[in-house]
Amino acid sequence: TSTGFTDSAISKNTYYYYAATVDNAGNESLLSNEARIVVEGFVSLTADKNSISMQEGTSTGITLRVFNDTKSRQDIEFFADTDDSGLKAELAVDELSLNRNERTSFALNIIAEDGVSSGQHTVTVTMNYASIERTLTINVWIGSNDFISFNQLQTSFCNSAYTIRVPIDVTN
Repeated sequence: TSTGFTDSAISKNTYYYYAATVDNAGNESLLSNEARIVVEGFVSLTADKNSISMQEGTSTGITLRVFNDTKSRQDIEFFADTDDSGLKAELAVDELSLNRNERTSFALNIIAEDGVSSGQHTVTVTMNYASIERTLTINVWIGSNDFISFNQLQTSFCNSAYTIRVPIDVTN
């Protein structure tokens, strides 16, 4: 039984929510009053690379981009974490303020120390603003260069025949 609901697939729009309860016999209540939520924008966090390959004892830099698409100035905090103690993630910035429609970028340095486990790992960058938490995950392969990374260059939409054409940047 849950008393909460998280809708994580939202975009700029107006949303209407209703709730109902169901008892153990399967009887459903009437709908609650309407809850109206207006999403006027987000602060977005993107990276120039979402998958990298590294060797033990090396480091690499990734550029993180932040854009404030909300209607007001936002104070933003950033945190980085990894799934292996031998893999370090260092942010060039841990907090900043962005005005409406302002954008900036900064570096994330990923360090594969000697002794880091080989295989797939993740680096998670968490961004907090206005009681909202968003995360960005970067996949890191240690000890292998045998993968291809696809980065979408622009937003793509389905045409009337439902064919998706996606321009990509292929990196090996």
